[in-house]
Amino acid sequence: MSVASQSLSQSQRASLSHASPEAVIDAAAGIRRYLVAGRWIGTNNVYLRAPVKVVEKEVKAGATTASNPKHLREYVAASTVLHAAEGWSYLGRALVSHAAGNADVARHLGYYAELRAAMSILATQGIGIFHRSHAVLTASSVVRLLKGFATHEMTWLALEAWATSTAGADAMTTAIRPEGSPIAGWIGSFGAAATGRPLGQSWLKEWGLDLRRFTEDRNARNEVSYRPGVRPHPATSSEDGAEFLRQFWPLFEPRESEPFGIVDRYLLRCSLDAAFAASPSNTVSFRQRIERALREQADAAASSALGGFLLRTTEPDEPLLLTYARDRATQLSPNHHMHVMSRAALLLRLSTGMVSSVLRQAEIEFDELRFWFDRVVDGHGLAAPGDAHDDPLDMWADVRDALEDLEGHIDSGGAGSYWNLGHGSASALAVLGGAERIGLWALA
Repeated sequence: MSVASQSLSQSQRASLSHASPEAVIDAAAGIRRYLVAGRWIGTNNVYLRAPVKVVEKEVKAGATTASNPKHLREYVAASTVLHAAEGWSYLGRALVSHAAGNADVARHLGYYAELRAAMSILATQGIGIFHRSHAVLTASSVVRLLKGFATHEMTWLALEAWATSTAGADAMTTAIRPEGSPIAGWIGSFGAAATGRPLGQSWLKEWGLDLRRFTEDRNARNEVSYRPGVRPHPATSSEDGAEFLRQFWPLFEPRESEPFGIVDRYLLRCSLDAAFAASPSNTVSFRQRIERALREQADAAASSALGGFLLRTTEPDEPLLLTYARDRATQLSPNHHMHVMSRAALLLRLSTGMVSSVLRQAEIEFDELRFWFDRVVDGHGLAAPGDAHDDPLDMWADVRDALEDLEGHIDSGGAGSYWNLGHGSASALAVLGGAERIGLWALA
């Protein structure tokens, strides 16, 4: 049964409505004493080794609240970071498969990147997804337990309920921060009809974060994961595959204090375009609205570099990632896996921003996460031993060099086949498959 044919019951919706982001922040502040010892939660945490079994055992016994709410709150708080980071890892493996011409595996991994991003978002809001029993952190010390659908179905249904709520729309428009200002402020200064909460809700479609579309991605994942490939599928050309990679990484080049500065600019421009188009009366011109938003949000003029970008006098084209995220494509499309990966990247950007907010409000510093950061960097081979441990942004240098190698190979005709692409750019592609870097430098 697809998610599209399912819906949450009134009692499930009522339980989810009690979820408290503030409870997550409090729990995150509480796990700081474990971080200094190099672990996420206490060694005596009853949810440490078999969380799903423990939660389901309580629910089967008739419990409606967790018997050890402190432990479960701490587990959910730690999961905010780890779900997001592991989502970036799935996306990286999807990019590796994509570069090898294996669209089916890229689609499969891209879907799981979407799923982990969604679970991370829900965790930041106080909703822990387990298997068929789930947890809701409330503003009191109580953690509610509820029966629900299985992991995949419950994740998308709960996220859809949250995203179309006032709290969800507010959280989304706060997490995206072009030029250091929440995008809600930009839209407010722009002065169009689609402001604040309506904007957050419209993003579900404007960004391609239409959650019903994730259901389609799941169904496509099931097809390639469990069914033999007896039907021929048109293959993505190696040139198209290389171009997607070449355009992907520059969107995530980190800036000091703005790890998502570039992709957020594009999201801002798309949102302003959509807001203007949705305005019932446009007696004030688009340029006038841009000028006001620039003045109020960035102390900049239309003649500035940012003004030229928003007015499309410079860099007018949309990157493939945004186009693919927004457009519909069936699993029979040769580029469908790139649509899935694009949606995953945007959802991960959103989840990572929300996790960063939790860490900031819990006053968790990067040094407190260094034990985990170093373990991922070294264990996943993201940097040479000793490199990138002082400043996570140093990892961009490896990506920049890899991009230059890939572009040189492409420009010399080296993307004419997946054999040529893989063998001529093997070391570059190994680096460009490490999307964990994005999550790490964004959370540092």
